[in-house]
Amino acid sequence: VPPAPATTRGPFSPNVAWPALEDPAPTLAAIRTATERDAILELLVTAVNAVARRVAVFAVRRDAIVGWACSPQMGDRASVRAARMPLPAVSDSVLAAALTTDDALLVRIPKDAAHAPLLAALRSPPSGEVALVGVRVEGKPVALVLADELGDTMTATRRMQDVARAASDALARLLREKRK
Repeated sequence: VPPAPATTRGPFSPNVAWPALEDPAPTLAAIRTATERDAILELLVTAVNAVARRVAVFAVRRDAIVGWACSPQMGDRASVRAARMPLPAVSDSVLAAALTTDDALLVRIPKDAAHAPLLAALRSPPSGEVALVGVRVEGKPVALVLADELGDTMTATRRMQDVARAASDALARLLREKRK
């Protein structure tokens, strides 16, 4: 009987645990109990950074998607915060699909005019697929999480969905408290 063929996995980012062994419970609990929007968005970066080396969070405003927070590997925080993609341009982009679903999506970011502000803000453009997940409050998108250099894509997208759901719940809670 011939020996089983050698199998390899990868390539994977050297800075991402394989598989992601970090227990997400403490970070998810911190997101759920956070008392400020900015803290929730920063915790999104921390939680997703456990399964992806490069992470950025974008805020969805009425007229544009703007950079908000990122891991150091993704880029300079000031550059990411300067990124602004007008919503009309985004409606024809891969980002639009992520804003309309609760699922994490694996996409390639095109190197075109619609995505140019996003790509310009990053330290380097993604070399392959990235994962995107939207954070929605009361059915409206409020944030978009972009993860690059994923470890295991299934683990990463599942974690991103869990984190986005926790952030959605926490932001909805803050909105309810603000309305009181």
